[in-house]
Amino acid sequence: MNTFDNLYLKFKTKYITKHGQAKFDQVEQKVFASKKLIRLNRFSAMSRLAPDAEDFGAVLQFSIYFMFKSSDTAAMAQLIAIKLWNEAINSTHDICNQEEVLFKGEKTLKQWSKFNN
Repeated sequence: MNTFDNLYLKFKTKYITKHGQAKFDQVEQKVFASKKLIRLNRFSAMSRLAPDAEDFGAVLQFSIYFMFKSSDTAAMAQLIAIKLWNEAINSTHDICNQEEVLFKGEKTLKQWSKFNN
């Protein structure tokens, strides 16, 4: 069965193979510390609205750290942000189903894959 968690783990594994665990850990920490992402998640919880894939990307692109990073890093950061939202907000408030979460992940990878060609 194709799920967001499977998509996330597959991309994470490829990312770590290509860039290393330390780089992944650094990206993950930057996402977790993003004040704009915290605000987006808080707004989602209060309004009971699910951000779309572009919302996650937009809040991360305002971070100097992610502004000039590779498309792989931008995609990984966005997937981490979706995973964080899904676990912290969506699992508690049941804002959207897991098919919709998977769609957000697939849309993210499609968006960033055009920069890898």
